[in-house]
Amino acid sequence: MLNPYAYGNAWFVNEIRYVANANEEINALDSIQPMQTAVVDSRFKQCLNGVQTAFKDSTSSIMLTSYAPNKLVYQSHSPQAGVVVFSEIYYPGWKATIDGQPVEIARVNYILRAISVPAGKHTITMTFDPESLHVTERIAYGGLIVLLLGIIILLYKCRKSLPTSSKK
Repeated sequence: MLNPYAYGNAWFVNEIRYVANANEEINALDSIQPMQTAVVDSRFKQCLNGVQTAFKDSTSSIMLTSYAPNKLVYQSHSPQAGVVVFSEIYYPGWKATIDGQPVEIARVNYILRAISVPAGKHTITMTFDPESLHVTERIAYGGLIVLLLGIIILLYKCRKSLPTSSKK
């Protein structure tokens, strides 16, 4: 049985509505149809390249082709540029590319992700690659190096303190 209210993995929207802050963003959700309109906090306006009007055509399509916990791949096709809303939670650390070129991700409808997609057929890839992961990795490797150096120094000192056998 299909849920007639389910929006799917991603969709093009007809309208972008910019609001001043997060509170207005949440309040505006009561008066929109999320399949048609995306509400964007003005802090994320530059992420959508300042798009004022969106485009949605019956021939426009976007489909999730690969899903992993840290990587999502979509195929999109649209005769005109538009804004795609993804049914994925916005969280810092997600990176997006269109045909391998980095693009910014905007937060829309207070919790979802969106990007501006040019006309044509494109591969959109989203990967989770937070900076905190790289910092933690560097700290772990640094700690491992210090630990190994400590073991080497300890072994060297223990070896030096052992009495050497004398030849008779």
